[in-house]
Amino acid sequence: MPKFGDLKFKRIFDFALVPRYLLEQVREIDKDMINRIYQFGPLITGNPLTLLYVLVDVDYKIKGVLWANINVVEAIIYVHLLSVDRQYQNGEAL
Repeated sequence: MPKFGDLKFKRIFDFALVPRYLLEQVREIDKDMINRIYQFGPLITGNPLTLLYVLVDVDYKIKGVLWANINVVEAIIYVHLLSVDRQYQNGEAL
């Protein structure tokens, strides 16, 4: 069984690379919001304080996504979403 610890974070700058199913499995995100994420992705990732990472397996297949923003005023990172392929969600601590 695959393990979350086997995945590696890789920074990307294009939401188009993120498989749609990773966004669809997030309950709080509806289809309209997913469409807007893909539509406005270049504007979102154009901000240097936006962090967009994918989690890749040993074959560099995308198995997860992390989208966050850095708030430099409050010195915090705001995580918009973290989604990992279900095969890596076996109750193992992230």
